[in-house]
Amino acid sequence: MSRSVSITTAAEEKAVHLGIAAGDPVFWIVSITQTPEGVPVEYCRTVARADKVELVSVLHRGESEASDHA
Repeated sequence: MSRSVSITTAAEEKAVHLGIAAGDPVFWIVSITQTPEGVPVEYCRTVARADKVELVSVLHRGESEASDHA
């Protein structure tokens, strides 16, 4: 899975749906899930209120990349 996270501002239509003002900061998240062979099976675009997002990163020392894909 790959994930790209950036910050932008809310366009009017998105702001209405999110209950915020146009121009407020929002997270723009794009995720792509692939099979072990690299074939994309899911593509997801998410716009989220910046005041409602929690980003968590968990690092594991000493584990191989192969174990992450098991």
